[in-house]
Amino acid sequence: MKENQATAQELHEKEQFKNSYSNPANIRRALNPMCEETNALVVREERENGNGYEYSITEAGKERLDELEKDKTRKKEEKYEGLSWKEARKQLLDYLQYCREEDREINPVDEALDSGQASLSIPDIALSSPELADYIRETPSKLEKIEDAITEFDYVDGDVQVRISEIAEEDIYPVGQISAETIGNFVGVTGNVKQVTNSEPVRESGIFECLSCGARYKKEQDSKKTKSPYKCEECGSRKFEKKEIEHADVRTLILEAPPSFPTRDELEVVLEKDDVFHKPYLDTLGEQVKVVGEMVEEETNSKDATVKMKLKSHGLETESNSYIEEITEEEEQQIQEINQRDDKIDYLASSISKDALTDHIIKEAVLVWCVGKTKFGKAHLLTVGEPGTVKTALVSPLVEYILPSSHMTEGGHATSAGMTVSAEKDERKGGFTINPGALVKFDYHITDEADKMNTKVFEAYNKPLSDQVVQPSKGGINAKMKTSVSELTIANPEGKKFRSPDRYEQLPFNDVDDTFSRYTLRIGIAEEDTPNEKEMKIAEHILRRDDSEYLEEKGWLDSNLLRKYLMRARETETELTEDAIEEALELYDKLKDELQGRSFSIRRELVHLKTLSAAYAKLDLSEEITSEHMKQAARIKGEALASLGIHIGKNYREAVDGQFQFQEDLTQKENQVIQKVAAYEELEETGISDENLIEYLNWGGSDSKQYKKLAEVTENLAEKGKLVETKKSNWKTKSL
Repeated sequence: MKENQATAQELHEKEQFKNSYSNPANIRRALNPMCEETNALVVREERENGNGYEYSITEAGKERLDELEKDKTRKKEEKYEGLSWKEARKQLLDYLQYCREEDREINPVDEALDSGQASLSIPDIALSSPELADYIRETPSKLEKIEDAITEFDYVDGDVQVRISEIAEEDIYPVGQISAETIGNFVGVTGNVKQVTNSEPVRESGIFECLSCGARYKKEQDSKKTKSPYKCEECGSRKFEKKEIEHADVRTLILEAPPSFPTRDELEVVLEKDDVFHKPYLDTLGEQVKVVGEMVEEETNSKDATVKMKLKSHGLETESNSYIEEITEEEEQQIQEINQRDDKIDYLASSISKDALTDHIIKEAVLVWCVGKTKFGKAHLLTVGEPGTVKTALVSPLVEYILPSSHMTEGGHATSAGMTVSAEKDERKGGFTINPGALVKFDYHITDEADKMNTKVFEAYNKPLSDQVVQPSKGGINAKMKTSVSELTIANPEGKKFRSPDRYEQLPFNDVDDTFSRYTLRIGIAEEDTPNEKEMKIAEHILRRDDSEYLEEKGWLDSNLLRKYLMRARETETELTEDAIEEALELYDKLKDELQGRSFSIRRELVHLKTLSAAYAKLDLSEEITSEHMKQAARIKGEALASLGIHIGKNYREAVDGQFQFQEDLTQKENQVIQKVAAYEELEETGISDENLIEYLNWGGSDSKQYKKLAEVTENLAEKGKLVETKKSNWKTKSL
């Protein structure tokens, strides 16, 4: 063989041909696809032993290889046509010097001096040189040269690691809207963290020594097969010996599209170096994050042209899940006008429940829940009602168009893992990953038909609702996930219907005290709570609610403005005033008396009062929680308790200026009798007999005891002017 020829095997070892050019035909096509005289580049010679042939590359072939390599490099550098590296380097040094001399807050050189790391903000660089900003964003391959440029400053010693810390807003994409144009660029990506893998070591780079002259080179490794340098810059040799391989720890995040997106696209994000064990990154499961990094094409075994993208992270930060919308000047004026209305609470609540016309306090409770994420705690609402009491119809619009990051789960399908966290085998890399459940992923969660849930599932709600954390230990992974969920649970009472005045005893899971007491409000709804005249209005509403003219006459707030009003309310930061604290102490003292002997955590009820008062302040768009807000909180707390048949005395009602929907100054059984007599009057003008009352009330015990108790109750009501006895010994109501 000629001295100026190399073997085909040497060509095969070169990284740019390692996968495709393993036979002479491919070699010829690679070297000169347009040339018919392939022998000018590759020649074939019979082996000395006569056993087959050897292929070699002529000098012209070697020159062609060099041309291909230079052309590849040139295309990379010409990706951004505005600057060459030489020009970009000069502008970069000018920018760094400017940051240094002006003692600016953003100062990459000082960062490098202090920690060996430097952060570059693309938007900040663009203020000085838009061309340089575009060059850095579009040529991540120059990052190593940028690091070398920073070390040219006399006072920076040793290696420097450069990160891209900020990216322009127009270069930030949600998962699901990332195009192929982002490959090879620095970009920002937003999404929710679906999985976090264990850390694992990977080959980062290798040190190779030229066998001819001994020169050493560092070569990055990004695949399973070890890659050596192309050729020695000193002597031109292409033979190297591997001396050392450097490893690094890597952790992978899987980002998915936010809950509001119609698709469930995912993106793999690679955390490297210090990021792997940076604690805040380990606590992001289920949260919305923004990651800045280099978008690269991932190697796959796929035979088609489809590619998979992944992001090599330079930095990650948790974002607010508030999903801020822009409010126009006109909308701001409308919001302020709504805030000045005397009937604001009822107006907002009615606008939420357009499909569920009701005067029940559940309407106001749902409104308060929508803004109940406060610094004192998150509001959680438990609604237990008989079938047909518009529970689900009342909250369905919340998920559809009012609340961001919201989700509804049917209780019969709920599992502990699905609600909190599950372990899943990682098909890509083996081992296990953990996936956040609904109470971790969403800001607002509604559980419908919760009475169909297993008790163990309901018990799993405790930590997310109380401590706002989930701490799984599954699949060998121990993690701590933060949650910010507000839970609204809907259920039917035991037996579907409330059987007695003391509805509390029929609430599902009321024996699971630790979880049950986490609910800020617990409300009972029965069909009998709606007077007949109101029932007819509801019936008319059901028939007319698809009529646009009818809805326009009602004057309800449109969903877009309602959503923005609630958004503005949630953003309002509130503080307790001294008057509110004094009011809370007085109300708490009375509330303790009302709940005496009940299985309530009294101190938790005080925390609930504080959370509710902050919610009412938010609805007023007020930064101060006043004594009036505290009274509003105590009033709805009292009404909620009364809806469960828990008697709330006159002293408490007077303290909160409350005209309670469910009770006057009556006992539980007196209220029950009044309701039954009034309901029967709609059917029989002659009133109701003791026998029929006993049958409807179903108080339990022997007939004699029931009749004796009924006689006491009706006599008291007659004395108070609430009932009147007819000549036929029937009972009718009497309004004084």
